[in-house]
This record gives sequence, structure tokens and C-alpha cells, in this order.
Amino acid sequence: MIPTESYVEERIELILASPDFRSYVTEYFERFLRWLTEQIARLVGSLGGFKGIPIAVFITIITALLLVGLFFALRSWRMRKYKHTTLKPPADWVNSDAWAQCSLYAQRKEYEKAIIWLFLAYLKFLSELGLIKAHQSKTNFQYEMELVQNRYARLPLFRSFKNVFNAIRYGGKSADEGVYRYWREKLVELGVTI
Repeated sequence: MIPTESYVEERIELILASPDFRSYVTEYFERFLRWLTEQIARLVGSLGGFKGIPIAVFITIITALLLVGLFFALRSWRMRKYKHTTLKPPADWVNSDAWAQCSLYAQRKEYEKAIIWLFLAYLKFLSELGLIKAHQSKTNFQYEMELVQNRYARLPLFRSFKNVFNAIRYGGKSADEGVYRYWREKLVELGVTI
């Protein structure tokens, strides 16, 4: 069986959102920085030792500034994508039993709606912990900024789940049972059983 394009896209998004992938990328970024440091040391040696140090320091500073600029440019581009998109949850979702709704849609095999309600259950959980103030008209970006201000320890998990939610809710991506089960297990580990 040849996988469909949407199946491949979903799997890639799941892999990119996983914490294992982020640690893998971090490891290779560290290797790159070590390699860059070695190259600069060789450059200093080839330029005549002490005389080449100012040039090497200048190159290092320029490289670091370019990397930092690239990091912030990519970060702001990603955040701008969904910054002004309101969550648009079902009416009175804050007072509803989001976990039960999530389970109901999962039983019906409507995994897109199940993940939407799973994300709403997560927001409700965070609201009850006092980390965010849930409201009908807030955006995911606003929730994320509240979590940053409150120094939420699981912020990378929230961001990953938010990206999956955004891809399903606003990007029209489909979800399967594997994606649903993955995020449900992650939230159960956190204690989300609202």
C-alpha cells in the first residue's frame, strides 16, 4: 500500500511536533556550533596566531549575529501565522465537559473534532491551575503568552499541541486515531482529566 499525500503530511507534522525531534535538532545544532568553533580556531592558526585573533573574533560575532537574527526571524514568522486567529470554540466551552466531548467524538471516529475538544480540555485544565484565563475571544497566541509570563514548565508541550491543533482546526488537516491517542496520553500524564 502506498501512503497518501495527506497521510505523509500528517506523519511529518507529528514527527516535527514531537519532543524527540526537537532534541535531535538541538543535538545537530550543537555539533554545528562545535564544528564552527573548530573552523575558527583553524582560521586563527592559519592567520598567524595572535595577529589573526581580531579577524576570527569579528567573523565569530558576525556569524553569531546572523544565527540569532535568523532564529528570531523564523520565530516571528511562525508566530505571526496564527497570532490574530481567534480560537472560535463552541459556545460556553469553558463550562462544558470538554473531556467527555472529546471521548464522544473519538468513539465516533471523528478524530479532528476529538482533538479540538482535547485541546479545549487542556486549556480548561490550564485555566483551573490559574496559568491562563480562558475566554471565548482569546487566541492561542494570547494563551501562549500567558503561559510564557507564568513560566509554565511544559511550554514546549503546549506549543507542540497548539501547532497540531492549529493545523487541524485552521489548516484543514485530518487526524487519525494515532494522533489522537498520542495527545490524549500526553495530557493524561499531565493530569488532565477534566
